Amino acid sequence: MDQPVDIQPEQVTYSEQPEETSPPGDINPTTTTPGLNFPSENPEINVTLDNPATVTVVYVPTDRPNEPSNVDEFTVVFVYPDGTTSPSYNSNIPSPGATTTTPATGVPSPATTTPTTPSGVVPPSSQSPQVDLPPNFQVPSGTIVIITITSTVDQTTPQNVCTIEC
Repeated sequence: MDQPVDIQPEQVTYSEQPEETSPPGDINPTTTTPGLNFPSENPEINVTLDNPATVTVVYVPTDRPNEPSNVDEFTVVFVYPDGTTSPSYNSNIPSPGATTTTPATGVPSPATTTPTTPSGVVPPSSQSPQVDLPPNFQVPSGTIVIITITSTVDQTTPQNVCTIEC
């Protein structure tokens, strides 16, 4: 997909309700949204995709200038409308000099910190954990993306969590 998916609140459920933030948290990672704070260490975020998509990367930006997150690692599983599931994909932080897929263009580029894409979403960077999916990874409408936070850099509950699929 060439652009990040703008996730609407009705597409998202949680294994536990995030704590209230002020202003209210948003799952879409922009430089101004506070993200979500969770009360326990390993929350699950379930995002139902409204349209079919080719997904290239799922990431949790940790280096947003105003709202950094403490997420270190997460896993992603896709649950398809027919009830089958994908293998579990583990996040990693790109090695220095690695390439990531830039959501605004869908073209691989050096992993660097870029303030925002044209849509205002913070793109992947060399400091943020991400799941790079196999080429041409297509999912049908109604697929549920299960993102489970598995660790934080400070061994506390996840803070300022935002995520995006592109």
